[in-house]
Amino acid sequence: MTRTSLALTLIVPIAIAACAKQEPPPPAPILNPGEQACIAQGAAAAGVDPATVTATAVSSTKLGDTIYSVVAGGVGYNCVASPDGTVTSFQPQ
Repeated sequence: MTRTSLALTLIVPIAIAACAKQEPPPPAPILNPGEQACIAQGAAAAGVDPATVTATAVSSTKLGDTIYSVVAGGVGYNCVASPDGTVTSFQPQ
């Protein structure tokens, strides 16, 4: 094998791989109204971008509200939100 054919044997697969389609990024998570409201409340309380705030459902009330653990700017909060997105309680942990 000559140097040219050896070089082409190595370069062609690399060029094809570089041009291959890449996987699209995963879609953004879909938040329910309660999560959105608690994240907005946490972002406002901590003065941070809402994209950096997390809200995790931890429990629910007898009335159907959901209790979230919210972390915003390194501070933890408890947030209670109704299914329609109304925040009924927001307290530091």
